[in-house]
Amino acid sequence: MAITHVLEQCWPSGTEFRVLSVVEPIYLQYATEGGYMAPVIEAQHQFLEQTKSLVRSKLKELKKTLGENNVQGHVVEGVAAACILDAANDWKADLIVLGSHGRRGFQKFFLGSVAEKVARYAPCSVEIVKRKLVDLGGESAVA
Repeated sequence: MAITHVLEQCWPSGTEFRVLSVVEPIYLQYATEGGYMAPVIEAQHQFLEQTKSLVRSKLKELKKTLGENNVQGHVVEGVAAACILDAANDWKADLIVLGSHGRRGFQKFFLGSVAEKVARYAPCSVEIVKRKLVDLGGESAVA
C-alpha cells in the first residue's frame, strides 16, 4: 500500500528510500499457558522469514523504478511505532510514508494506532496512506 503510493509519486533525483518492516513479538507470557511456547516461537520465526522475503521482493520492485543505489530495506523485531520513530531519527528522515489499516472505534482503542503514534512523535513529516474502501452495494470492504 505505502510502497505502491511511493512508486506513483515523482521524486527529486537522488532521493534515498528506506523500507522498514517491523515484526512485533508474540508475547511469550501469553503463550506459555498449556505448553505452547515452542510452536509460538516457531511461528514468530516463520513470520519473520516471510516478512524478509516480502521486503526483498518489494525492494526489487522499488530499485527497478527508483534506482539500484537509492533504495535500502530493513526488517526489525520490536514495537512498530517505536522502531519506526527510532529509524527515522537514526536516518534523519525527511518524510515517513506509512500505511494504515484503518481500524476504528474499539478496535483502534484496544490495539492502538501505529500511524497515530508515528504522526504525533515523528521528527519529520508523515504521510499516512489509507486502504481504499470498496462499495459493495451498501456495504464497505477494504481493497
